[in-house]
Amino acid sequence: MEYIIGSALAVILSGGSVLYTRRQINRLNEQYHLLDDKIEYVAADMSNLEQEMPKKVVASITPVVRSVKDMQQYIGM
Repeated sequence: MEYIIGSALAVILSGGSVLYTRRQINRLNEQYHLLDDKIEYVAADMSNLEQEMPKKVVASITPVVRSVKDMQQYIGM
């Protein structure tokens, strides 16, 4: 009698663990896809940043360079 009940109980419990494992795999796959999307977004953002950064730096430094030139002309250098 114990052999039958023990075997049945083992089959029932193993079925539950399979369902738990499948749920965990699905949850991890969803997390993987979310992270993959975030990585693609960051890569695209970095690409845009690499293209725009030199323009912004030049736009920021240009007034400073002009001011330095004006100061040098005023001082007589």
